[in-house]
Amino acid sequence: MSKEAAESVKAVVKAGIKKNAVEVRRPADVIRAIDMLAAGESTRKIRRETGFGHDVMVRLKYDHKDAIEVRRLKAADEAEKLAGRYALLGEEKADLLERDEDALKKTNPKDIALSYAIYRDKSSALSGEATTVVAHKRDVSLEDARAAIEAAQKRIRGEAIDV
Repeated sequence: MSKEAAESVKAVVKAGIKKNAVEVRRPADVIRAIDMLAAGESTRKIRRETGFGHDVMVRLKYDHKDAIEVRRLKAADEAEKLAGRYALLGEEKADLLERDEDALKKTNPKDIALSYAIYRDKSSALSGEATTVVAHKRDVSLEDARAAIEAAQKRIRGEAIDV
């Protein structure tokens, strides 16, 4: 349970504007939902685990957007720190493996590399950076452009109706 989520729920309850709000009736579930949103969990999963409906989720996202964003940025920072630690462990492991043949035989380097990759990806996702790059690049020559224009003109002329 994050401090940010708890304070956000407490503020809604204290304001007393929404007497029958889910924050009043089920504060622990709301805090959990806010934390899950900040962690990047899907709305569908949160609805399934909390029993909240679509309208409640939309309102929670709107009413608690600041708390969600603060928590998301903190989680991104925590993931970045862990990624840094695993990067250092990876370097230490590489040094150890260079010096110790027994350690080389016993340790799977994929374990450290995987941990590093997971934390790096989580940090990127939570801080809003792209985790996947998709590029569709097609070079078009002047001849290709001319051919496309001529084909379009032929289609237009073919569709025209003589009056």
